[in-house]
Amino acid sequence: MLTQIFNARILTPQGWLKNGSVLIRDNKILEVTNCDLPVVGATIVDAKGMYIVPGGVAIHVNGGDGRDFMEGSDNAFRAAI
Repeated sequence: MLTQIFNARILTPQGWLKNGSVLIRDNKILEVTNCDLPVVGATIVDAKGMYIVPGGVAIHVNGGDGRDFMEGSDNAFRAAI
């Protein structure tokens, strides 16, 4: 299935793209383009002015090895890392 997301602010290596779209097929980014015209056969998604960071990965952890950074101790921090 081909999906086109448009009407968003898209972060690219060159900076923010305001009037473009992102094309996705099978959960993979095919293209980030400065064209927001509808692609024939694509499911169209209006991002309503929100932000898109293609390929961005949120790396959030609370701890590790059974310990949590919020414990606030040196031992917990050392074990988590």
